[in-house]
Amino acid sequence: MPALKNDKFREYTRYAEYCLNMVASTRDQELRCAQREMAAEWLRLADVVRRPRKFKQCKWAEAGSPERRPAMGLQNDFGGI
Repeated sequence: MPALKNDKFREYTRYAEYCLNMVASTRDQELRCAQREMAAEWLRLADVVRRPRKFKQCKWAEAGSPERRPAMGLQNDFGGI
């Protein structure tokens, strides 16, 4: 399974990179902020894949789980995410 984790890690970091590239290509401050937040979330997910034991002990509600955060409503170009 290590190869699978590594694939997911790379995939998530590519998504973060894509979001950061979008930040550089737009002038809309709201969109720039949203893309930075999305990049941070992709990197957080990559970290979870890389070090799952660290995150198993987290209480997601206290850490700002997706259930407690409003949906951003952004469409993506990642093909089905």
